[in-house]
Amino acid sequence: MNASEHPPAEPSGSKWENLVKQVKIGAVLFLLGVLFRSLWSPAPNVLRQKAETAVGVERPTTWTCSMHPQFKLPQKGKCPICFMDLIPLQQGDGEAKDPRELKLSKSARALMDIQTIAVQRRPLSLAIRMTGRIAYDETRIKTITAWVAGRLERMFVDYTGVRVRKGDHLVRLYSPELLATQQELLQALITLQRLRGQEGILRQAAQGSLESARQKLELMGLKGWQIQQIEQKRVASTHINVYAPLGGIVIEKKALEGMYVTTGSPLYTIADLSEVWVMFDVYERDMPRIRVGQEVDFGTMAAPDQRFRGRIVYVDPTLNPTTRTIRIRANVTNPHGRLKPEMFVDGRLHIALNAHGHARPPAALGRWICPMHPEITSARRIHCSICGMPLERQSTVKTTHIDHLDPLVIPNEAALWTGKRAVVYVRKPGKAEGTFVGREIQLGPRTETHTVVLGGLREGEEVVSNGAFKLDSELQIQARPSMMQMPKAAEDPPKEADHPSGTRTTKTVSAALRKEQARLYNHYFALWRALAADQFEASKKAAEALRALAQTPRPLRGDEAARWDALRARLIDAFQRYAPKDIATLRQGFDLISKAVLQLQEAIGHEAPQAVYLAYCPMAFQDTGASWLQDQEGILNPYFGAQMLRCGEMKRRIEASPTHRPKHRKHGVDR
Repeated sequence: MNASEHPPAEPSGSKWENLVKQVKIGAVLFLLGVLFRSLWSPAPNVLRQKAETAVGVERPTTWTCSMHPQFKLPQKGKCPICFMDLIPLQQGDGEAKDPRELKLSKSARALMDIQTIAVQRRPLSLAIRMTGRIAYDETRIKTITAWVAGRLERMFVDYTGVRVRKGDHLVRLYSPELLATQQELLQALITLQRLRGQEGILRQAAQGSLESARQKLELMGLKGWQIQQIEQKRVASTHINVYAPLGGIVIEKKALEGMYVTTGSPLYTIADLSEVWVMFDVYERDMPRIRVGQEVDFGTMAAPDQRFRGRIVYVDPTLNPTTRTIRIRANVTNPHGRLKPEMFVDGRLHIALNAHGHARPPAALGRWICPMHPEITSARRIHCSICGMPLERQSTVKTTHIDHLDPLVIPNEAALWTGKRAVVYVRKPGKAEGTFVGREIQLGPRTETHTVVLGGLREGEEVVSNGAFKLDSELQIQARPSMMQMPKAAEDPPKEADHPSGTRTTKTVSAALRKEQARLYNHYFALWRALAADQFEASKKAAEALRALAQTPRPLRGDEAARWDALRARLIDAFQRYAPKDIATLRQGFDLISKAVLQLQEAIGHEAPQAVYLAYCPMAFQDTGASWLQDQEGILNPYFGAQMLRCGEMKRRIEASPTHRPKHRKHGVDR
């Protein structure tokens, strides 16, 4: 091979030079990157300052359960109730010493649209709506009767509904008795004229006969002018007219023309409608606020453009057991006759409230009033114009300074109602701006706009009028107790604290009832295990056994028979309402069965060879919660099965009776 065929040998230093060149290029690129970062990125202290401004001082992360936010743990793990993985919860500025206290920034308050209003005293009127009807004024209804026996020759008022005036003639009556009395009057008058100018016993006797005849005619219904007319004409009339003693409407016609009537026979019934009664029905809850003397206004469908006013003069002392209402009466003038009996009316009673939420005494009280006719009042003591009784001072209701003090009120939207409780959020004075705390209050009557505060707030405090529910939701998001939640003592079954030893006192019951309780426990625990294991067929079989137990009477006596029958009734009701067609329906029925079993256990105690446990799941039936019994300590949830088998908590261990506890021997001694 020739030397010209081989490439020339590369110098040994060329590889080293290439390596140095690559290192230099990398260093230049690194420096350029550092320079670029320094120019376009803020300094570390700027980043730290921005972070502190955004979230405040760094605090340790708290771990909570998304479904049970009441648990807050310092480390990651499992929820002690549902065994779900905990999620981190970074505590911010809203954290406060009081678990129901919340602090919000200005931007957060604006975002939640939080508005407050001061608690104040102001006049408040409560409107009570009532229904009623127009009725006749019973004091203005008269019955026209025949004052003397005779035949009705002519009836001038011959149909009902005729309006008559006082003094109008009603009927023409022929009466032989009336004719004889007139003749007696004329004979006495002739005798007296014959003895004119004479003095003595005969003239006195004639004068007495004349006066006696006049009185008889008056008692027979003749007016004074009619008697004078007979004396002037010296002719006895065979017919006499009967006149109306008052004006009004003939509401009843009780005789026919040509009838022969006796003394006292009713002819007509006349009602004076110039004043009517309005009878209202008031519900039982509104009874404490109804008082005599209050004014009521009402309207009718016949006169929609007009409102009428009246004053309450009577409150019925008895309650209607069917409608649970009490009847009150108002007297109303009816000069134009627009109010007709049996009309339906809708009334409104405006009641001024005092500081306790009670009705203030009406202005009519404290005056002189008739005890029999309360509508008759006067500023001074006189006699009643109806019955003639002297008026009495109305002093049954005494006014105090509370009656003159306006109630403490808040807007309706400020209160959060949780059934029996009412809560508000109050802005704390003297604190940093934006600090709110939940508080339970006592409320009184509620109007369309405001509610009376009976306790829990002071005048001048500021309550949240808009956004209270958002504040409560924020508390729940931060895993703190919500004001909307009832205290544990009120919502959970009895706890072990009720019995320090964790046991229940075993009550003296018969062996037969204990036997039935043991049989009940066997079927009940079989149903519980099958539901927890999601086994529908086994659950159905256990449910059928419970149904058979409920349908079979047992030879028990007295109170024990009553308790057992009550249990059987509740079991039968559970199976009727929730027939075991699927496992979801069986779980609903199991809740009713558990309540019946727990009620029996509370009534007669627990006596069995082993302890049982009271368990509770707060998430059952859409967070309503449900309890059950089980014969082992570990939670087996019958309402969720494998989906959330361990969801729940043990509320109480119910120990076995001392007569059934196993005995241990040591050195030959029982213990």
